[in-house]
Formats: sequence, C-alpha cells, structure tokens
Amino acid sequence: MPEMSCKISGLFTLLMFWCIVDCKDLTLQSVVGDVVADNFTYFTLGYDGPISLILDSLEGDADLYISQFLLHPSYNTSEYCLHSATCGQDRVDIPSSFQRPIGVGVYGHVLHPSTTFQLTVVLRDEFGQMQEGFETLLDSDYLEMKRVGGTGNSGYRIPQSEEQSVFSSMLWTFLEILLEVLFA
Repeated sequence: MPEMSCKISGLFTLLMFWCIVDCKDLTLQSVVGDVVADNFTYFTLGYDGPISLILDSLEGDADLYISQFLLHPSYNTSEYCLHSATCGQDRVDIPSSFQRPIGVGVYGHVLHPSTTFQLTVVLRDEFGQMQEGFETLLDSDYLEMKRVGGTGNSGYRIPQSEEQSVFSSMLWTFLEILLEVLFA
C-alpha cells in the first residue's frame, strides 16, 4: 500500500508541476486608435518584463515600429530596434532586457486614407520563454534596482553564476518524480 501512496503523491506533484508550467500570457492593456495615411501615432511603453505588442488593423493597414532609444521611432532603419510590417496582424516580442521606457510607433500605410487599429500589450509567460534568460519578474527589489539604475544599457543585473532558475529546478523535480513513478 505505501507504493500506491508514493505513486499517487508523485502523480499529484506531476499534476501540480503541469499547472504551474502551463501559465498563460497576461493582457495588461489594450487601446483602439486611428492613424491617417503616411503618419505615425506614438505610445510610450513602461511595463517591465518580457512584453508582446499585438497590433490588429481593424480597418486599413497599420505597421508597428519599436525603439528602446527613441520615443518617436519611424520606418528609418536607424530609428527602430524592432518592427512588424505585415498585411495582417503585427506582433513584436520585446525582451526584458530592453531599456524602458520604450517608444512605440504605429504607422498608417499609404494605400489606406485612414487606419483603425487595436494595440494590445501582453506580458509573456516567463516559463515559456527560455530565450529570455529566466529573469525573475516578480522580484520587486530587482525591478526597483533596474528602474533606479544608471545610464546606458547595462543597468543592474543578477550575475548569471548566482541566478537559480525556477524552471530548471522544477524540471529536475519533474524528472525525479517521473523516474520514481516509472521504476518504482
């Protein structure tokens, strides 16, 4: 009977691990706006963490230009860091490492006299973004240090040698439980 208890406990832990890892992205803000042909509408983004900007052209065609250095980026390649210029939904994934505030430009395509758009700001799931370097979003001391930090791109960062990844810890726990259940 103790073996059955261990297997049930292991399966419960496995289920809890799945629930934690299966986090969803969080919509922080959404705005509807208009832009006329060959012009920009600008926004300033101050949210910390890995952010996705999703631009839906409701009528016409709008494009998205992002800069961590300029608050009013344009389509000149020296004035933006990231962009999306499609005929459908435009999406730009902004890494946590981008300097805040971030300049966001919504450009109205010249072929449409007026464009109506919806711009949505989404906080991406940290666990699903391994390429983000497993930065800790919820550590308020780290965010405060980052906000108050010096000039330039460096800011204050946790040295990689001291950083303990929550994801890797959970992954090892999951593997241990899985092996325990399979070979018990």
